[in-house]
Amino acid sequence: MHQGSDNASKAGCRLRTAVQVSVCAVLVLLPGSMYGQAAAFPSLAQKPVPYDSRSQWQPRPVAAAALKAEPGTFAVAGGDEGQATSPNNGDTQQKKSTPPQHSPTATTGSPGHIFWVIPAYKVDYQHGFKPLTTKEKFQEWAQAVYDPLGLGTGAFEAATLEHSSSDGFCGYGGGWVGYGECFGSLELDSDISSFIGDFALTVAWHQDPRYFRLGQGSFGRRLWYTVSRVFVTYNDSGRTVFYSSAITGTVAAAAISNLYYPPQDVGVGHTMSRIALDLGNTALYNAAAEFWPDIHRKLRQVF
Repeated sequence: MHQGSDNASKAGCRLRTAVQVSVCAVLVLLPGSMYGQAAAFPSLAQKPVPYDSRSQWQPRPVAAAALKAEPGTFAVAGGDEGQATSPNNGDTQQKKSTPPQHSPTATTGSPGHIFWVIPAYKVDYQHGFKPLTTKEKFQEWAQAVYDPLGLGTGAFEAATLEHSSSDGFCGYGGGWVGYGECFGSLELDSDISSFIGDFALTVAWHQDPRYFRLGQGSFGRRLWYTVSRVFVTYNDSGRTVFYSSAITGTVAAAAISNLYYPPQDVGVGHTMSRIALDLGNTALYNAAAEFWPDIHRKLRQVF
């Protein structure tokens, strides 16, 4: 009986290892085929700046002498004072001086990182809404998943917060093997949830995965807004809808994790706990994204 129990335990261990390797391979190889000829990710040192036409073009004041132009003509600032042009020429001049409008990408308006190390590619600090394309939604997901600082933060979490003296790392035991399994399970949880909820279903159900910062109003109003955005978002038409894609992704990831979690953490009760924990973490993430500009500004004033 003891030998049969050992064999069953070893078989279960091999099954969990096979599942982990298979899912990791899918998540690593999939972006290469889907990303295609997309532009390279911006450098971590770059900070995307929202396009603002007012910072690129300002109308020059018209000289006083030019205001005396003949009726039926428009005064043109610049060049010789008082130079006048016909209405058609004025339209041409105005078109030439107007900068082209640029479509937002997945990182337009994003701070890149909040608190210096947390990936925030799904955070948008712009005012106004423009839907993302399928390619841009994939870019936003892939940038967050393969961000070096984000991976480093996950490795640190697995080594510290998820370790206990009684059952090692995440219940997998001690040593490098236990640490590796713990780190892998944490990354799988996050990647599966975000792939389903922030990319696949947002494309299928035409929802927007971004968090749009409110940035104004009382502290209580802004805090309530961050919590509400766990459950509501915009669709691609700009209407507020139930965030069904993200909720489904959270539930799916919590259920799939039963395939590779240690036996003591498998079951309906543990699955429900993981769902609640993920929703709570999303609310904390939204709050961090909402108030990070205020905190960063205060820190710069102090230091």
